[in-house]
This record gives sequence, structure tokens and C-alpha cells, in this order.
Amino acid sequence: MKEYVLAIDGGATKTHLVLMHLETTKIWRVEGGPTNHEVLPGGFDELTFTLSGLLGQLFGQAGITAEEVAFACVGLAGVDLPYQHRRASHILESLGLKEYLLLNDAFLPILAEAEDGRGIGVINGTGFSVAGIDAFGNQLQIGGFGEYSEDFGGGSWYAKQAVAVAYRSIYKGGESTQLRERIFQSMEVKSAAGMMESVQLGLQSDPKETQKRLCICLHEAADAGDAAAQEVFQDSALEYAACIRSMLLQLNFAMHLRIPVILAGTQFVKGSAYLREMLLTILPDRCDVRVLQVPPVLGALYEALRHQRFAITPEFRAYAEQEIR
Repeated sequence: MKEYVLAIDGGATKTHLVLMHLETTKIWRVEGGPTNHEVLPGGFDELTFTLSGLLGQLFGQAGITAEEVAFACVGLAGVDLPYQHRRASHILESLGLKEYLLLNDAFLPILAEAEDGRGIGVINGTGFSVAGIDAFGNQLQIGGFGEYSEDFGGGSWYAKQAVAVAYRSIYKGGESTQLRERIFQSMEVKSAAGMMESVQLGLQSDPKETQKRLCICLHEAADAGDAAAQEVFQDSALEYAACIRSMLLQLNFAMHLRIPVILAGTQFVKGSAYLREMLLTILPDRCDVRVLQVPPVLGALYEALRHQRFAITPEFRAYAEQEIR
């Protein structure tokens, strides 16, 4: 019998999988590394291998097979375009999943935080993306293509901007900035001449850690009042606000007096208060802005349960949050 639902949140740095028995509500979960095909050296082939291993662990814990999954909701980073959706769908089916909903992971914060699964998700993690689901279930995603879609946000972009601001200050007559000394200290260099070499070597040997350090420099400088760092976040906030306003125009939220706008991703959740406050000041009053407080994989779980007509009560949400945190 098909008595289980499956939820997957697959990102560029980590992946969360959750399995739940529909009758007993017992929950099993597994965590793993990235499942964004764009950051995996082997692309979609490596995605197949990675997901197969993670599903094997999860199903092994519960003592079931994929045949017993009634429905799966899968949110994957890197599924932005139709051909990517087709390739990822083929992978899910090859792994034994029959009934499923596949979407970009940018939609999961909406499904996790908004009570009816309708609203706008604003992602600021490794990358940049804005996703919306309107009152009629229509979906729209903006951004996620880096320089090609002029994404002024995400850890990769912030790291580049932090270095560029410091470099401009040192060599091009740019305004004075704390970023210079903060980057020197973080990258363990003593002079301007060594900064670029240290950054480049760091990005080659450990890009994730290097970008993290540079982002921390930017966030801390902005919160300390550094005008140059704050200008980076002003540009970023304006870009996010433009995407959100576009969502309000292109999607139909007529049935919502207040529209949930969910901020998610490390750069929003753990980053600069200045960035969040800047965004709040330029959004329409109709936006009910919240910072995501629960794991995004809960959005995939709730959506899978909605497809099974499972009642998602406040008590169940509290239980699921406790089990999955």
C-alpha cells in the first residue's frame, strides 16, 4: 500500500529529505550534500547517483521501497528551465517515484511559511531567486541566472562586491571602506598587494569557505555603518524589491489583503539587519514580510500532504517543526 509521503529540499550546498507515514505521522529524515546539478561536477548524472544514495538511506530507515510512496514533493535548485525540469523528472521516475510534484527550491519557503501555500518567496542564499504562487496556484520565478539575469544578490555576488569595493578603494580612488581591513584580517594578508592573490587562491582551493568569509566581511561592515558596504545592500534591496513588485503585477493575489513575502536563505536569515531593514522600507504596505523560521523542506512536506488531502493543523505544524528542526 502507498502509505507514505516524501519531501525533498535539494540546494547548492545541502539536501534534506523527509519521509512521513500518513496514518501514524511518524517521520524519518536524512541530510546530505548538494543536489543542484549546476554545482555537481558530474551534472545530472551525479545528481542521479546522489539522490539514489540519499533515498536508499531514507527508505532503508523506514524499511520501505519507492513503490510505497503515495506522493512526493521535490524542490531542487537548478531546476529553472523546461529542459532542466524534464531531465530532473526523468531522474525521479528512474528512481521509482511515480506521483510527484517537481519545482524549484525557491518555492519551498512559501509552502512552508504561508498558511495556504500562497505568497512570494525571496531567496538570498548561495544564489538569488524570487518565486511566487498566487491565489489560483499560478507560479512565477524571477532570477536565478546570475549575471545573465542581473541578479544583485546571493552569496556569490556579495563576495565579488566585497572584494570589488575594497579593490576600488585601494587602487581606483574609491571611497574609504572598512572592507579593506576586514578582508585583510579574514584572508590573513597584511597588504593590498596580497589581497587579490589570497582571494583567488581561496576561491580555487575552498570556494564555499572563501565566499562565506567575504560575505561576513560585507554584512559586518554594513551593520557597522560602512557606507560603501551599505551601498551594495541598497542595490541588492532595490533589485529584490523590483522582482517582488513584478510578482504583484503579473500574479493575481486579489483574494489576499496582505501578501506573505517570505525572506529565506543564509544571507537574509543570518546576515545584515541593514539589508532586511532596507528591503522593508521600499516594499508596498500590502506585503506581509517575514523571515523564514523553519526548514524549507517543511514546505515540500506540507505540499505533499495537501495532495493527499491531509489536514495541516497548527498542532500538526508544531509537531512537524519539532521533528524536523
